[in-house]
Amino acid sequence: MGNELAFAVQTWTVALEDIPDHMLGPAWKRATKEHDWSKPFPAHALMPAYKALLLEDREKRQTLGGRRRDDTTRCRYCDDTGYVPIATYCPTGNEWYYSVYGCQCAATPISQRQAVQVRDCWERDDRGRWVPGSAQESPRCRCGFCRNKGGA
Repeated sequence: MGNELAFAVQTWTVALEDIPDHMLGPAWKRATKEHDWSKPFPAHALMPAYKALLLEDREKRQTLGGRRRDDTTRCRYCDDTGYVPIATYCPTGNEWYYSVYGCQCAATPISQRQAVQVRDCWERDDRGRWVPGSAQESPRCRCGFCRNKGGA
């Protein structure tokens, strides 16, 4: 039994190595939805389900990506672009710069979604970018200098 279990684990490991961890659950649900459970479930069945999820996600983004920034948008943070431009303060350079974060809405690819860091007290500038009220409210700087220092 030990060799069979090791073989099964190795088979599943190889079959799943190209699917990101956060997509395993949705791919599993998709692949098992219409599976005939009188037969064994093959490990390789998750890859087509994962690819179908990616294709659906891409199609959603293409349909949402053509929207204008006005009342027809669904997401107030990213205006259905999938990405939120936020002014970020860099303590190393002592300056503000604009960085783009993945939104939580459906316009963002699943693998790039992040927690939106926009707060209610923030305002938008004339280009639609979110600006925090102070350096303390700014998201953590992601520049190379700050990362190397251990994060400012």
